[in-house]
Amino acid sequence: MLRTPEKCNSESNLSQIAIETTPVRFITRNIKRKRSEDITTELSDFKTEIKDMLSTFMLKQSTEGAQITSSLKTIESSLSFLAEQYEDMRKKMEDMERENKKDKEYICILENKVEELQKSQRKCSLELKNVPKLSTETKSTLIDMATNLSKSLKIELSSNDIKDIYRTSAKGDKAPIVMELSSYIQKTNLIKGAKSYNSQNKNNRLSTLNLGMKCDSTPVFLSDPLTQKGNRLFYLARELSKAQNLKFCWTNLGNVFIRKDENSPIVKIINESQIQRMYESDK
Repeated sequence: MLRTPEKCNSESNLSQIAIETTPVRFITRNIKRKRSEDITTELSDFKTEIKDMLSTFMLKQSTEGAQITSSLKTIESSLSFLAEQYEDMRKKMEDMERENKKDKEYICILENKVEELQKSQRKCSLELKNVPKLSTETKSTLIDMATNLSKSLKIELSSNDIKDIYRTSAKGDKAPIVMELSSYIQKTNLIKGAKSYNSQNKNNRLSTLNLGMKCDSTPVFLSDPLTQKGNRLFYLARELSKAQNLKFCWTNLGNVFIRKDENSPIVKIINESQIQRMYESDK
């Protein structure tokens, strides 16, 4: 049986292929092995690098944490110090407020004492108001005015009963004349006499003619000499009387009194706050 050319060619090709493919397979296995080793090495290096990075990061975090902790302790210490300082300041302020309150109370007590002393000094004095000043006015002419007034009021008063008499330094030509008498009884008698005279002579009330002055008739008034505080309270009390239709408002011994009518209680005015409360209670 004869061989065909195709079979001979086929066997020859197989041998050649076998020879050529053997080294290829060998090389391929070597390349794969090298790549696996490289990957292992790279993974090992990567792990090492990660560990180093983590170590560095943890060290940095630890350092920063220590710094933060230290800073927080410093802040906490500062806040504690500030809190102590604030508490000390608060206590000092409270002490100062208490002292200030005590000082105000003490000042108020002193003012009241001075006020009472001034009232006591004016106990036997009275004021003659709205009297024109004479061009040649002296104490003698003022004494003559006082004695002429007492005669008009039918009250006994001699020059010896007048301890002092003078015109105040108020502005204008009708500054009040202050008479200091020897007794409180004489003072009250003169004031009561002036009220009685005016009520009986409503069309011819007390004037400069009753003082023996040779001038046009000018109304004159007798009243208690008030302190600066008393004058202020008397003014406010009169305004209150007008606003609330109070029937009576007067002074006695330097004190100010009001009364709604004959059947109402007498109210002594102590200070401006009292008057303000009366305004508010009427609303």
